Amino acid sequence: MLNAFFVSNFRLFKHLDLPQLGRVNLIAGKNGSGKSALLEAIRLYASHAHPSALADLVLSRKEYWSPKTHPGFDEGVSGRVLRHLFCGHQLPEHNGEGIRVGPSKDEHFHLTTAAYVPLEGGYVQRVPTPQPVMAKDESLLITPLTTQDVKKLPDDIFFRDTYLVLEHKGQTHWLVNLDKNLNEQTRPVRDQSPLRVVRPQSADPNELASLWDKTVLTSLEAEVIAGLQLIERDIKRLSFVDAEDFRIPVVQHRDSPEPLSLQSFGEGVLRLFEILLSLANARDGILLIDELENGLHYKIHPRVWDLIFRLSQKLNVQVFATTHSWDCIRGFETAWREHVDAGTFIRLDVKADKVKATYYDLETLSGALWVGVEVR
Repeated sequence: MLNAFFVSNFRLFKHLDLPQLGRVNLIAGKNGSGKSALLEAIRLYASHAHPSALADLVLSRKEYWSPKTHPGFDEGVSGRVLRHLFCGHQLPEHNGEGIRVGPSKDEHFHLTTAAYVPLEGGYVQRVPTPQPVMAKDESLLITPLTTQDVKKLPDDIFFRDTYLVLEHKGQTHWLVNLDKNLNEQTRPVRDQSPLRVVRPQSADPNELASLWDKTVLTSLEAEVIAGLQLIERDIKRLSFVDAEDFRIPVVQHRDSPEPLSLQSFGEGVLRLFEILLSLANARDGILLIDELENGLHYKIHPRVWDLIFRLSQKLNVQVFATTHSWDCIRGFETAWREHVDAGTFIRLDVKADKVKATYYDLETLSGALWVGVEVR
């Protein structure tokens, strides 16, 4: 579990320190304050900057396209796409200061760029270089170069490629070739357990079906059904049926002899279903929920939060959720009182182009809600 988190040079974060985190963490703030970006930074760290996660981060924000009006422009080239992850939308120089994410300044991942040339024909004898490394996908030995090394190279030197690399504990790991198309190197997919992501929009039905298949006939099946009953108390059982190229959740309902589509009870029940399934499938890992309140009626927020507190403890899951809803925060505060040692509330604000994190303890949050102080 992350007890603290540090991020720099990622999205709008020039630098952000979160010295204290709990099991269940709620992040609030105005639009553009960095709530979703913070979840992305945590995902970046938790996924070890896996290429599929990198691609999904830019795809989810529609930062990846190929304009028809500019036939010579290829936005699919990885460098043009992944630059959006860096503060200022600019890739760092070779071996320069890049993105840093992790529990602390002493323990974190560093994402930067590195230029490589072949170790053949005596090329590398012309410039001082670090210790050579072996490429994972071919037998050729290559060596990384700094920006200053690159400037010293003769014009006739052939560059192998430029890569986005991950540096951790003195080791360098290749991630993505920045000179090639991103789609050619990775197929963007959602993360697998123990890292789960719940986005603001509805989940893919087939993904929900996959999560349900892993939950049904376990002790957590009853927990999920009980959670759905917060919205529709007469739901008894649930299953998935095939419909063309996707699967649909249907339920047994007290008032109907025939199965009913779960979606017939509204978007809120589908939202809660996804949250519960994601939590059930994040055992010993991390669950990220962006805009938790979407589709949920204000009256059920305290009970939803109580479920999250209770199941996260039972399954050893650390939860990070965002909101800009007063009702969601009030529901969190109510549940937090029953799980005093498990919660953390953080508000993000942008001041002078810097993101500031303000912590509220339980009593401070309760007082602010009581007198109507803005905490969203």
